[in-house]
Amino acid sequence: MLKTILVATDLSARSDRALQRALAIAHERQADVEILHVVDDDWPRKIIDQLEESARTALAEQVAAVPRSREVRISTVIIRG
Repeated sequence: MLKTILVATDLSARSDRALQRALAIAHERQADVEILHVVDDDWPRKIIDQLEESARTALAEQVAAVPRSREVRISTVIIRG
């Protein structure tokens, strides 16, 4: 059975702690982790594009900072909303 843990993040320190916990649980239960970030789409397109790029960078840094991230399959999703 496929197991996936969905972690929503606003890229804050509190969300980072939730991600660390989710990765620990995923490691214990052999589950995948999907990280979701929503970019506010109530801005001009150029700003939204910049926010998305910043979010991609921040998510990559958050994931890389967690030692267990190499032991778990992780996917990231950034949507506009």
